[in-house]
Amino acid sequence: MLSRDLIQAEIPRIFSRFSEVVNEKIWLDQAVKISLEAKAHPELRDYLIEENRVVIALAECSIAADSNHGLLPLPLTSQPQYLEALVFAWRVVQLADAARQINNKRHSIFVKRVREALRTPHMLKAMQMEATIATHFVAAGRRVLFPEIGSGSETFDLLIDDLGPRGLEIECKVVTADKGRKIHVADSRELLTRLIKIPCIEHAAEHSKGGLAIRITFPKRLPDRTQWDELCKQTANAVLSGNSNQISTQLRVRLFDFDPAMLGALEIPPSSMMRSVIDTITGAENSHCAVLRSKKNAGGVVVVVLDSEQSDSMLHELFSAFEDAAGRQLTGKRPGALFATFEEIGSQQLSDLALHASQTGEHSALTWKASAFLENTPHPHVVGVGFLSQPDYSSANAITQGTAFWFPKPVSPQWHSSFSGIFGIDPRTSFDPKALTNN
Repeated sequence: MLSRDLIQAEIPRIFSRFSEVVNEKIWLDQAVKISLEAKAHPELRDYLIEENRVVIALAECSIAADSNHGLLPLPLTSQPQYLEALVFAWRVVQLADAARQINNKRHSIFVKRVREALRTPHMLKAMQMEATIATHFVAAGRRVLFPEIGSGSETFDLLIDDLGPRGLEIECKVVTADKGRKIHVADSRELLTRLIKIPCIEHAAEHSKGGLAIRITFPKRLPDRTQWDELCKQTANAVLSGNSNQISTQLRVRLFDFDPAMLGALEIPPSSMMRSVIDTITGAENSHCAVLRSKKNAGGVVVVVLDSEQSDSMLHELFSAFEDAAGRQLTGKRPGALFATFEEIGSQQLSDLALHASQTGEHSALTWKASAFLENTPHPHVVGVGFLSQPDYSSANAITQGTAFWFPKPVSPQWHSSFSGIFGIDPRTSFDPKALTNN
């Protein structure tokens, strides 16, 4: 049976085993490609590093081990920047060993999937989620299979083979930072890098004694890159004139003066708390922003914000993806469950998202969406949907913490009582989110 706990003293041995099983050349070569891409596109450097943080951490661990007679230095194992990668390595080693106990073919195909995931950020995020769920069930004594090891015709992510009379199919979805957003992160960072280099904006940061926020709103999405030079000119004209204007049908520029003290200790890139304050200043919601502060004058701060007139639709797109997966990826021959994790949303944030009630006592949008989906889906084999938070890797003592919400559908014709407590609770008859929390 797999362990639920990662013991720090065992991490160097685990990493050596992971390097042997998967082949460290995979992530070392990938780290070099990322470094070259960051040099070629410096405006995307921070984004590339964040997107590929696991691969970069694995490469740094391999280099450190190579300099330490092939063994990962123990002090490094408690450094937060490496914990996510080391937890992934630990889960992969455990799952690979579990697959080998079944047969060598299952082990070989599982390792191949890990290697493919390490080459593509979105595949790696999905693999991390699959590994988390698989580890949960294997540690509980369940038999977990990856479907491509079987007939090759099944496209769901996991099969909990001995849960219920026929097993439980699981399909996983990672809700990225771009899911449902009209403006995507990489594009916004590239454009913001151009905007904060406009001479009049740099001048405002250097010579202002206060704060200036520039909100640029688009009808829907960012225009094509061929129009960005003209966009920058229009923004510069608005800043130089000092007036908020409807520049064209393609963008609107609005200016706001504010007290820089409102932002607290300036953090670059902006923290989630600072972004919330910036949204309050500008009236935007869930915006993309960049902060430019004076190098000479402690009081000079310019904030540039990008947003869309159309609201983001993350939950709508998530449940549309669930509906598609229920019909296309789950087979319908067995009970099936759909799980999602929200990128950058930790345990407390997921709890807030799922449990928050308005002053009228109504449940959150996530709760209502989940309940409506389960009630209205035309796929009777769906027995529930679940949501997982991102683990907290800020310290060695927090890496196993997380929150899971499980919304069951006991009226499904394929329902079995063993599906009730898959996260340790039994909320069979209620959609009350307070009954669905499992920390």
